[in-house]
Amino acid sequence: MGFLFQSLNMKKPSLKSLQARKDQFAEKLGRYELDNTVSDLELFDYTLYHYIDPSEVAERLLILLAVSFTAYNFNESEKVMNWLKKENLWKSVSDREKEFFRDPDPSDEDKRNLSWRFEGAYMLAWCLNKVDFAPRPESESSEQQVGEFLRNVPAVGSPTTEFFADLRYRSPSEILDETLFYQLAEKYFQSLVKDDKENTSSVHAKASIERLRVLSWLYSGSPDWDLIESGKGNI
Repeated sequence: MGFLFQSLNMKKPSLKSLQARKDQFAEKLGRYELDNTVSDLELFDYTLYHYIDPSEVAERLLILLAVSFTAYNFNESEKVMNWLKKENLWKSVSDREKEFFRDPDPSDEDKRNLSWRFEGAYMLAWCLNKVDFAPRPESESSEQQVGEFLRNVPAVGSPTTEFFADLRYRSPSEILDETLFYQLAEKYFQSLVKDDKENTSSVHAKASIERLRVLSWLYSGSPDWDLIESGKGNI
């Protein structure tokens, strides 16, 4: 299991700082009309979690970018596969993703769904400090955010060596707070289906699913992407 931070090497946050983050978190939930169901301060303690090694995160970021790119440009699938192999990324492509790349004629629905993987790639770029701002919950990544991403992340087909040279996470408290937010968003959307209610939140449902998927994978302790994708690996 790869991880960047260990509890022994991290200063445990004070109760005061945890309460301040919890209060800010509750305010954010209110702005997006999500229920504040987080009562346990310990959930905000980032020293209680393990994080996948940043080199694996960078690989997953590039793979998600490749999947999204291929969903929009499927005639380039063979070239994308060759790039992934050349850059030693193919070993980290999941079985389901390999099936997509090798499928001679994937459905339009599959391509539409997989095109959203860019939202996960952007979120991982934010976690690695490759972009400055987290995506806004109410929308897809903006044109400005996409531009910054493309300036700081290798394009599909480009060399990736320099990208792996200096990898580091941003503040673990920031990442954890984003994760908790999207977990509650998921619970909210699940409750709408269960209770047959109307959506009153401004959170972008499709984008939030992709963001939670990568954030859950980050904390999973296992790089098994297909397990996370199936919804069985949330923290």
